[in-house]
Order: sequence, then C-alpha cells, then structure tokens
Amino acid sequence: MTLTETSEYMNLSASLLYKLVEAKQIPHTRIGRKILFDRQKLEKYIDENSFGVEDWDEKAKEMLE
Repeated sequence: MTLTETSEYMNLSASLLYKLVEAKQIPHTRIGRKILFDRQKLEKYIDENSFGVEDWDEKAKEMLE
C-alpha cells in the first residue's frame, strides 16, 4: 500500500506516518524514495501496539516509572 492508502486505512495523517517511518516505529519498505506498507504487517503492528481500557492502569504505571 502507498503512504496515502495507509493513511486512509489507519486513519492517520500522512505527516504522522512520515514521522513514524523516520523513527522506524512502523513496518515499511523503501524502494528509492517510495515508501510502501504491507497490510498484514500493519495489522500485526496494530495488534501488538494496541491496548484496551483495562490496560490503562498498567500503561499509566509504566509511563510514570
């Protein structure tokens, strides 16, 4: 998927996606100047980096440590 398609798919701005790519925080592939994303890798990334309401207390404690 292109950056524009990924932006729409994930409901994120293109500028945020660029920042995530530059920080190497989101799975992507670069071919020259083109940035591409694999839908399956993105779904795995979302699953691994998501948390529900019940996890808020734990996440808050981790952030405060």
